[in-house]
Amino acid sequence: MAGHVLLVELGVAPADPATGFQAAGGDSLRALRLVTVLRQRHGSDLTLPEFTALGSYGALVARGARQEQR
Repeated sequence: MAGHVLLVELGVAPADPATGFQAAGGDSLRALRLVTVLRQRHGSDLTLPEFTALGSYGALVARGARQEQR
């Protein structure tokens, strides 16, 4: 889920899970849009500050997988 939304927002999914959102081409507006899409369309409880603190594509995907298991 999170990986797909990131792919849609950036146009590409980072090949390296350690890649940060900004290094992958993200900016503050895309971050806000990504968090909003995850919350509204997928029921995520991710916040913008939490998204920023995750730091990498891999951490975002892992966080999304943990939420899906709940």
